[in-house]
Amino acid sequence: MKPLQLHIIGLTKTFRDLGNGKYLIYFIPGIIVAILFWQVFIVLGTVETSVSFLDNIPILGTFLGWILGGALGLLKFIFTQLFVFFVLTILSPFNTLLSEKVAFDLTGVKIKFDLERFISDLIRMIFIVLVAVILQLFFFFIYFIISSILGLGFLDEAVYFVISAFFYGFAFYDYNLERDQIGVFGSLRYAFSNMLLVSLTGAFFLLLYTIGSFFVGSFTFSFLSILPNLGIIAAPVLTTILATYVYILNKQETNDRTQK
Repeated sequence: MKPLQLHIIGLTKTFRDLGNGKYLIYFIPGIIVAILFWQVFIVLGTVETSVSFLDNIPILGTFLGWILGGALGLLKFIFTQLFVFFVLTILSPFNTLLSEKVAFDLTGVKIKFDLERFISDLIRMIFIVLVAVILQLFFFFIYFIISSILGLGFLDEAVYFVISAFFYGFAFYDYNLERDQIGVFGSLRYAFSNMLLVSLTGAFFLLLYTIGSFFVGSFTFSFLSILPNLGIIAAPVLTTILATYVYILNKQETNDRTQK
């Protein structure tokens, strides 16, 4: 089956399972993380607003307010950019369990999970995400040079989205590849050998995550600021289920084709 067909089947199965009440417990870790994230933004927003009193200080007040406001704005920006890293690492043991549960329901093969495996999965995901981030930044840099030389600025957003989608998809497929005892470099080979497959899954994650980013970005201006980040809650769970279905279906199809 083609990558798009696999994703249509995977999405159908994903939403069917959730509609039947399966895997809903795996949303709980994301809810907790989202609430913590939301609270940090509330605190940063409150502190950022409170520095306005500096404007009343003669001469130095405006300058100090500008310095402190800029520092808080930079802190909030850095926190936002790194949060996907925290999501993929902190939630990785739970996503691993979810992926294994989906795989067991589909294939009947059960994987033993214990504290040693929990720690191993966390360390592996930290390494996977670091590799993904470094490679993503490298490809961003290469494209930036090419874009600057050839004047391709009108393509920047689309290209950055595709690059990001590929590496986020790579991170989610690693739950399955690790289960098949494939090493980190083997995971990279799989990703680059199945670029469209992996990128479609990563694009799904990014689109869901963007929903939450909209709420966070507008928290100062909208009553929606009282809500936790919905993208953080939904994106990891749905993408983990989707990636597991797509991976197993693709693997089964490949095996069937090889045996013929």
